[in-house]
Amino acid sequence: MAYTTPTTISVGDALTASLYNTYVGNNVKWVALQGVSATGGTETTITDQGFTWQVHTFTTSSSLVVSTAGVVEVLVVAGGGGGGGSNTSLSSSGGCGGGGGGVLYYPRFSVAASTITVTVGAGGAGGSAGLSFGVSGSNSVFGSLTATGGGNGAHAAFGGAANGSSGGSGGGSSGIVGASGTIGQGNPGGAAGMGGQGSGSGGGGARSPGDGGGNGGGGSGGASFATDINGTFIGVGGGGGGGQTLGDGSTTGGGAGGQGSGGKGGGVTGFQTGSAGTTNRGGGGGGAGAITAATTGAGGAGSSGIVIVRYVTG
Repeated sequence: MAYTTPTTISVGDALTASLYNTYVGNNVKWVALQGVSATGGTETTITDQGFTWQVHTFTTSSSLVVSTAGVVEVLVVAGGGGGGGSNTSLSSSGGCGGGGGGVLYYPRFSVAASTITVTVGAGGAGGSAGLSFGVSGSNSVFGSLTATGGGNGAHAAFGGAANGSSGGSGGGSSGIVGASGTIGQGNPGGAAGMGGQGSGSGGGGARSPGDGGGNGGGGSGGASFATDINGTFIGVGGGGGGGQTLGDGSTTGGGAGGQGSGGKGGGVTGFQTGSAGTTNRGGGGGGAGAITAATTGAGGAGSSGIVIVRYVTG
């Protein structure tokens, strides 16, 4: 992370994330003071930019017990939506990708001495083979912050249209309008634009909308949000890729999921079932691929979310 040093300082000013409340003469640097003290989740210590950080990672619902108030850096990621099932009619079509879970990132967030509720949202199940929608992801919560679960991916309604649902990021649609994302958390899902005919569209992601499907192979899921808040770069909140159908004339297969989190769409060779999102990354599930009515697949499950909190200790 890139830090900048101001020319003036006031008590409570901070660089990205935590308490740096003392300015040292002409050395133009910050001194990291002992600030927040807390327990909860999986606790690790990392070094970043020369400072020591305490990291609390929550992959299941729990609480953060804050004994000393201050300012923290926080990431809240909701569960991703499940991908849609493929069409089992005579003219089969690929399912659409699930939307990535909503992503909230605050480089500075004040916490009081208290017990803060942490809820980690589950990913939604993928739709079964046939005209079956995926299931939307569940919300994740850190105190007053709520990240919205990703929208479900639509089934492939050949000759008609089916829309994914809105969410943190919207699920992919087999109609001409993509499902909406939550402002400040994600983006819309893609729209096939083919009245459901052809490969499925991708679910929306934290950084970009999902791509349309149709006759160009499964649409890609929207891009993930990249962060190194836990000391290692990870991608969260990516959309699931759309599933491919044999008749679209493409050799690209199922659409790619948002990097590091979203599931890939099912193809027409090998396994037709869409891939699940990456565990605890809030990724949307991939849509199902389809060859014929007898060889269709299910949508991939969206993945559970995550909550990460960190602050400087020295």
